[in-house]
Amino acid sequence: MNRLYEDNCRYENVEQHFYFYRVKKKMPQTNLKKARERAKKMGVTVEPSKVKHKKLAVYKDGEKVADIGDLRYSDYLQHGDEERRRRYKIRHESNRHRRGSAGWFADKLLW
Repeated sequence: MNRLYEDNCRYENVEQHFYFYRVKKKMPQTNLKKARERAKKMGVTVEPSKVKHKKLAVYKDGEKVADIGDLRYSDYLQHGDEERRRRYKIRHESNRHRRGSAGWFADKLLW
């Protein structure tokens, strides 16, 4: 690692730097406030995910249940388009009804 990077960087390593600038800054994130409100009603908590290309990590009783949402795509909390929401629900019909699955959490929290 070069000296300039070490002097001017608040991150411990290159991976943290990459994660912050590629995932957190450049790619869209969902409306975290709305997602947390929905999660609270369901009895779970959500935090930004640390998994590459995922938006949210879902926790129940402090244990991680699933990582949901793709950072490369927007969701209903971002765009608010009813037609896109309807098409999402049709497209994911097979996996959004299995309670406790990542698809179920994505449907309830993001769409």
